Amino acid sequence: MARASLLGVLALLAGCAKEAEPRSEAAHVGRAIDALRDADNAAKSAHLARLRATSCSVPDVCAVRSTCLSGYELHAKALHSLATAMVAAADGGPQSAAALLDSARSDLERARTLTQRCTEAQGEMVRKYRSGG
Repeated sequence: MARASLLGVLALLAGCAKEAEPRSEAAHVGRAIDALRDADNAAKSAHLARLRATSCSVPDVCAVRSTCLSGYELHAKALHSLATAMVAAADGGPQSAAALLDSARSDLERARTLTQRCTEAQGEMVRKYRSGG
């Protein structure tokens, strides 16, 4: 009888651990996204690398991570284009600076849409895994 009870407790603990894995993964991904979102533009690249390195095995959590990576990678690319345009303008290349600025503006607009999707997807993930999803 004691052996059956022990096996039951172990099975219950194993089930709880399996339920906690997705919740824990969602929390890790969520914290990495928050850090990226809150980072100064100069620090975004480092936070992008951290989000990219955050482990992911739960499909819907991985989808949120992917959505956020897409938006913030494009944001980082646009920031790089802006910096390059400033250098080009300072070096007397107004035509190349203008083209880079147009590209950066377009990328920033697309990045804004993607990062808004990131925020929405993250909110859904948090609600799902907070309630035990």
